[in-house]
Amino acid sequence: LYAFFASMLYMFCEDINFTISSDGIKFIGAATTFMLVFRLNQCYHRLTAGSDMLVEAIRSLRCTVGMVCCMLSYAERDNALTSEDHGAALITKVNVCRLTLAFVVSLKYHLRVAE
Repeated sequence: LYAFFASMLYMFCEDINFTISSDGIKFIGAATTFMLVFRLNQCYHRLTAGSDMLVEAIRSLRCTVGMVCCMLSYAERDNALTSEDHGAALITKVNVCRLTLAFVVSLKYHLRVAE
């Protein structure tokens, strides 16, 4: 992209008979450097925004697991569950924690590998 910009600038200067002094290459170099720094700034901003979104997603999943575990523990504490319901609640807690952990690990792996 930057080579394209530099070549277009060169062709434009030739078409209008604009002569660049011997220091003209410094002008093109400075413009290219400015574009590279600006692009790097955008990339870093996107990286930090993505990192913040990942942290928010993990925090939301942690809150969801906490709510499920607390609700099921509250139902168990009131002795309102039969032994069959107690087993189902325990399996539900284990599955929610296991699947949430698997989702977070796969999400982090996907974001690291996908480039």
